[in-house]
Amino acid sequence: MADTLESLAVHNPLITNLGELTDDQLQKKVEELQKKFFSAPSQHLKDQIVGFLEIYNAEIQERQAIRYEKEKETRDNEAFDDLININ
Repeated sequence: MADTLESLAVHNPLITNLGELTDDQLQKKVEELQKKFFSAPSQHLKDQIVGFLEIYNAEIQERQAIRYEKEKETRDNEAFDDLININ
């Protein structure tokens, strides 16, 4: 999915390197775009904003999935630590 995000971002010069943004910065961008969407005067502009929202939201979802996998791996490893007792 990262390749897809990067290819979308490369085709849009208004999107900087998403990896440089913190989770909070990404969330703020999404909130700003949502506000702009509802105040946009034309459908064409709304369509462009939706494209940006899709890119930012996909990045947020990807980060959440990575975080979830790391947490799951940690929990799984800790669960096995209690089962193995070598004396």
